[in-house]
Amino acid sequence: MSLQGVACRAELTMLTKALDARCRELGLADGDPGRELLGRRVMDLFESGQLSAEDLRLALSGEIFNAKNPPAGASGL
Repeated sequence: MSLQGVACRAELTMLTKALDARCRELGLADGDPGRELLGRRVMDLFESGQLSAEDLRLALSGEIFNAKNPPAGASGL
C-alpha cells in the first residue's frame, strides 16, 4: 500500500480474493452485514502490515468469532 493509503490494482485484487474466500468459508453472501464487517477487518489487517494473501488468510482464519454472530459489544472482526 502506498504512503497515501491507496492500494494498487494488484493489491485490491488480492484483498478481494481474501475477502471472498473467507466469506465463502463463513457462508456470508453478498449483502450480508457480516461481509461488510469482514471487509473492514481485511482492510485493517492490510493497513497494519498483513501484506500477502497468505498472511491475510492466516489472520482471518484465526478470528475468534464468526462474522454472523459477533459477541455483544464487539466493534467488528
